[in-house]
Amino acid sequence: MKEDMDEYSYEVEFMNLVVDKADNLRVVDSDSHFSEFAGVHKSKIKQGKLFLHDLIMPAYREEIMKALCKKHSPYVYFDAEFIDRNANEVFIHCCGQNFEGSTLCRLTLVDVSKSREMQQALQKQALEMDYLIDLVNGGVCLFKVTSDMHIVVQYLNKGGCKLFGTSKNVYGKKEYRLDDLIHPMDISTVFQAIGRAMATDEPIDIEFRTVVHKDEYRWCKMNASIMKYDEDNSPVFHAMLTDITNVMCS
Repeated sequence: MKEDMDEYSYEVEFMNLVVDKADNLRVVDSDSHFSEFAGVHKSKIKQGKLFLHDLIMPAYREEIMKALCKKHSPYVYFDAEFIDRNANEVFIHCCGQNFEGSTLCRLTLVDVSKSREMQQALQKQALEMDYLIDLVNGGVCLFKVTSDMHIVVQYLNKGGCKLFGTSKNVYGKKEYRLDDLIHPMDISTVFQAIGRAMATDEPIDIEFRTVVHKDEYRWCKMNASIMKYDEDNSPVFHAMLTDITNVMCS
């Protein structure tokens, strides 16, 4: 498994800075990593010569200002495209903390462009293979287990959609949760199996009921294993789903 994960592993570099929200996001302090990313010497940053606003792609500026200036919100999180010193578009994940009683905000940025490229490549590959995948008598699913223990779908083929009574157009929907479609009496079984897989790196082999429609259920056999870990260290599982309703109900 470790060897398989190496393909998806990469190093990231954190960049730290402090901005003044009341002055067009003027950078008042930063570490050398951010200075190098922006192409502006730290001495000039100390002199107030750099504005973060100028590095943010225009489409994201208003959204970021709203996030930074949200009342009664000490912590800040956002994703946006920035322009680096070489005029490259870079996809950045940011978390930060507002200084109480001040217009200053400390930000930590990380370039997650490679993660997004890998995800897009994976999606493209899966979509291109749909005509083969959908020949499988069952379902194929990629799902992510979040830190607050929700099963978020990243890909579900036609066979999987039939099992869960949903549309195939689930790709890219924010927080499309598979745990909402599992029978309440079986959800504990599913999470226990996921927990064991995360702890032991052993594959999952379980049976549970899915909620297709109100008062209509189907039995599903799921074989799954961890394919990779996201940048937030959340495991992403590749699962094979088989409809065993006729067997279980005969």
